Amino acid sequence: MRLPRLPEIDAFSFWLGFLAAAALAYGLYRIRHVLSDYRRNFGRRLRGLREFFIAGLERAVRQDVLRYAQSAHLAGTLFPLDEILLPPRLLLPEPAFDPNAPPQDLDLTSVIPMLPEWPELAGLYRAPSLAPAEALAGGSHLLVLGAPGAGKTTLLAHMASVAAREDTALLPAYHTPIFIHAGDLALPLGAGHTALDPLLAAANARASALTGSRLPGHLRGRLRDDKCLILLDGLDELPPPIIVEAAAWLRQFMEAYPQHRVVAAAGAQHFAPLLALPFAPVFIAPWSDNDHRALIGRWGAAWEKLIRSRKRRGSNAADTDPHLIMGWLSTANQGRSIFEITLKIWAAFAGDARGKRPVDWLEAYVLRHGVKAVGQRGLARLATALLERELSDGLTRAEATALLTPIFAGPGGSAALEPADFLDDLVARRLLARYRDRVQFQHSLAAAFCAATSFADEPQAAAAAQRTPTPGWVRALYFFAALGELTPIVAHALSQHPDLLHTDLLACARWLRDAPAQARWRTEVFRRLTRLFIDGQQPEALRATTLAAFVAAGDPTVSALFKQNLNSLDPVVRRLSALGLGALGEVAAILPIASHFTDPALEVRWAATLALSVLNHPSALEALAQGLLVGDENLRRACAEALAANAEEGFPVLKEAVVHADLSVRRAGVYGLAATREDWAFALLNDLQHNEQQWFVRSAAADVLARHNDPAARAPRPIELPEAQGWLIGWAATQGLGVPPGPGALDVLNRAAAQGDEATQRAAAGALGRLGNPAATRELYPLLQNNSLAVRDAAFRALAFIGAAAGQRLSPPLN
Repeated sequence: MRLPRLPEIDAFSFWLGFLAAAALAYGLYRIRHVLSDYRRNFGRRLRGLREFFIAGLERAVRQDVLRYAQSAHLAGTLFPLDEILLPPRLLLPEPAFDPNAPPQDLDLTSVIPMLPEWPELAGLYRAPSLAPAEALAGGSHLLVLGAPGAGKTTLLAHMASVAAREDTALLPAYHTPIFIHAGDLALPLGAGHTALDPLLAAANARASALTGSRLPGHLRGRLRDDKCLILLDGLDELPPPIIVEAAAWLRQFMEAYPQHRVVAAAGAQHFAPLLALPFAPVFIAPWSDNDHRALIGRWGAAWEKLIRSRKRRGSNAADTDPHLIMGWLSTANQGRSIFEITLKIWAAFAGDARGKRPVDWLEAYVLRHGVKAVGQRGLARLATALLERELSDGLTRAEATALLTPIFAGPGGSAALEPADFLDDLVARRLLARYRDRVQFQHSLAAAFCAATSFADEPQAAAAAQRTPTPGWVRALYFFAALGELTPIVAHALSQHPDLLHTDLLACARWLRDAPAQARWRTEVFRRLTRLFIDGQQPEALRATTLAAFVAAGDPTVSALFKQNLNSLDPVVRRLSALGLGALGEVAAILPIASHFTDPALEVRWAATLALSVLNHPSALEALAQGLLVGDENLRRACAEALAANAEEGFPVLKEAVVHADLSVRRAGVYGLAATREDWAFALLNDLQHNEQQWFVRSAAADVLARHNDPAARAPRPIELPEAQGWLIGWAATQGLGVPPGPGALDVLNRAAAQGDEATQRAAAGALGRLGNPAATRELYPLLQNNSLAVRDAAFRALAFIGAAAGQRLSPPLN
């Protein structure tokens, strides 16, 4: 085969091209460093330009978050949050019982009833709590739990504001804040969607026009390359099936993006699906009387500023002197949620208070949004429909419009109000809220109030509440107690066979506060509460709950019950009676309470000092000061810590105590100073640690400072899986068993609950309860019949937690 002939190459052209290429290569070689520097500079400038645009967008995103957070509170249309903010706190979680650990160093705060459904006593007696930064110091994701109106949204808004300002007081490194509402999440995930998609869409729902189009791309980059703080509000406003979907999405997101911190807010019920995630559950702390007074003061200052501003603009502002109403606002706040107290303060300053009950403050709140009579009927119908669908997915905008159309129909078929305009107006005024295509009330307690107003006109609505006592209906009946006749509803509730937690009776007890004093059903409710209170066979936690119910009722006859039982043979009754008298402000009982400084039961002595600490009276302070001087070591410390509750009179006593000649008084004063939680007190303790000559006092100062300076040690932790619990591994080893991960570990835990000794059963009961799984109730019920009071109470508390987490009524034990 003949090969093709190659073309001839011109020698001159070849060598010319070769030499030119060689010269070019040589030239590039000689300037290679210059080219390298140019390439680096160009890349640096390109990156700088990119970072400039990203930084500008990041600033805009943070401003969006700050704007949203500063208005995300009850009076967000009046004041930025920071003007009236008293930063919410979180209750210090009770440590899990470990049978292998040394006994805990308890103090008088250990006798404070910690009742998630009735938190008011923990607020009154200043239960140990954490600032948000302290709670985050442990590095865990947080699941903030609390009833409606407890301040969860305010807490998250405060955290979002701090992060948006790039303040590292909350987290040690800068985190991009993403503050979203669970109602804006598109769940469940559709085909082809990633875990980022619901988050980005929810964030975009609150974005401004400036950042909206660029926000998804920006956040996608931040979530991929940096650290973010995800603040998820409103999980308690989702129906239970959607909470399950939200938990599944959160698990997927947290596994895919573990570098971010998540703080989610959920209710005091129906949070079980979230316990399976790496969250540290923590309840929001209730407010003390001092907190209420501080909040009133901040409102007073903000209101004066608002009035001055309005006068400069020439508007006719109410000229109420804030100082004239401070005293009235500071009274009768015990047992009220911070939502209710805020409405009370607002109505007082606005001059439109219609009475002294929550229904009066809520009525003023609704009218303040410009709602007329026909609009109130529309809101009542809307609220009733929402409560009827509380366990489903709520109302779409179209459904809400259809509900309102017949109510707003005028004569001749013309509409007195246009339903769509009515909804849009109240969404803009922030009485209602829109999440994706759903319409609901901005605050669930406002929905409960509006539903309560419909009961008088729509008896079938009250009947529905009686048949299906969901949390929303129970809250509506709480408001209806002040508006109508509850006798048939209470009679029906009390005719039911009691469940484990006496849910029906305690629901009726919530209605006592605002029900008419002559209501026929009050006597029967009080009689049944009394029977539980004094019954020594009942779990201690249940008896403490009846104490909280008595105190919340605010009935003047209750103090007689506590005085009568102050000298009971049962130390639990004596302890609870002392706490009850203190909570009711019974100054006449100071001497009988102080007489229990010598009670044989240490917990009764602690309760007596706590009771005196809230009785702001010279005789109570004198009794505490005397106990500090002449009591035994436990009583001295308790009295010092009790004096810390009184800034005006107690603080000077503690300052004198740490320089007293008696070493025991000085040591007790150290614990009292720590209990004030004040910066000046810790500065004084630091001085004592270095300059106090006696080791007995110096060691106490070192101890309290070590705990104060290590917030991570106090921070809440995620629920520990059974296979990671050392005490269970040790017990299983004594039985010749291992503790495998997964369901096998739960089987070993169940076996420990059934076969262990007293300490093991107590630890197993607590561990089963923290899982929040209704399947664990099978092993817990037998422990209610245990011979040990500690085991019985641990089992009851575990069952109560499971019932709340699952949102289920639990059957009574079989005798």
